[in-house]
Amino acid sequence: VALAECCITGPNPIGASVDFLLDIDDIYLLFSETQSRVIVTCSNDNLENIEKTLNKSNLHYQVIGEVGGKFLKINDLIDVDIEALKRTYYTSMERYVR
Repeated sequence: VALAECCITGPNPIGASVDFLLDIDDIYLLFSETQSRVIVTCSNDNLENIEKTLNKSNLHYQVIGEVGGKFLKINDLIDVDIEALKRTYYTSMERYVR
């Protein structure tokens, strides 16, 4: 859910392609609210600097994918158009209240 929100919030929605290498149930992968996790995006030019900083601080991290395109893709589980995702997200309450 956090990845979806990252893709659709702000003035310029943008997709992402993510591949988690975790051996957990798909439902937990997609909807778990595990504490102490942060999503960071950066340009390829800054990746090395960020990794150095994380390593100096002894923080575990995993590069999970790339930002870009018009779809949010998560493993083989999710492949959704960002505009459709945005429409669904921002109109869901309105549909239920009617």
